Amino acid sequence: MAFYLVRGDLVSMEVDTIVANANVNLKMVEGVSRAIFHRAGDLELQTACRQIGHCDVGRAVMTPSFNIENCKAIIHAVGPNYINGKHGEEKNLRSAYKSIFKIIDENGFKTAAFPIISSDFNYPLRECYDIEKDEIKNYLSTHIDSDFYVVLFKQAFDIFDDDFKDNLSQYVNTHFDAKVLDSKVKDTNVVVVKEIKKIQKEKNISDDELTLNANFGSTYLERLFNEETFIPTKNMLLSLGVALRLNIKEMANFLAKQGYTFGRNSMYELVVQFYIERGVFDVYQINDCLFFYDLETLSKKLF
Repeated sequence: MAFYLVRGDLVSMEVDTIVANANVNLKMVEGVSRAIFHRAGDLELQTACRQIGHCDVGRAVMTPSFNIENCKAIIHAVGPNYINGKHGEEKNLRSAYKSIFKIIDENGFKTAAFPIISSDFNYPLRECYDIEKDEIKNYLSTHIDSDFYVVLFKQAFDIFDDDFKDNLSQYVNTHFDAKVLDSKVKDTNVVVVKEIKKIQKEKNISDDELTLNANFGSTYLERLFNEETFIPTKNMLLSLGVALRLNIKEMANFLAKQGYTFGRNSMYELVVQFYIERGVFDVYQINDCLFFYDLETLSKKLF
């Protein structure tokens, strides 16, 4: 399983299904929904939605994808219009995701691309994204062969308060070191795999738990553990190191097993170190920050 936060065009994603923001009448709304209707074919998709007729708030329905050949179907999810947070908005938003996942299960879909549902309906972006991430993570924890993408195009994505940004900026300015450390990547993964299994045993971390907490696709650990010439990237070892809850010194030693360094000459590595020093070992939370600063995220798509 894996959860990917990406910038791009949701309609162009190569997935089993794309998800659209919808209203109860299943008519085209502004934003990503308009792009989906135009790409699928306005007449065809409008006709299919008219035949369904209605979808309650907190529910979802499916139509063919028509002229969108890079996916098999479109799931139309009706999220709530946000009033003040006291009119069942969160309950209905979570219900919409559960309805989406029910359709995904019924059709055997393994990949899906999502907008941030209800973000076009005045729902505060930070809140509706947190709910979306929570619901997707919960689903993926029991569906390790699925990959989901949350796709942003033009939408602002500032989910951090000023205090956080000030603290991170101060940390980067204080710890930055322009020195480039020498590295020589080994041509087998034997040493680092041995270290991973050793730490797993010491901390009683199962392969499934490691896969979930590192935000990996279902085949990654299998290949890493069974193919000596499958060389993990530095990015992937950082993801594993976070999932294994390694401190700064342990992370540096861990990366060195494969020949990588853990320096302070890049914003990317300093962000990871910032979280580790604060005892935050949540790949998803770290990725939110990396994404916000337009940096490479941990556990990016492997294949």
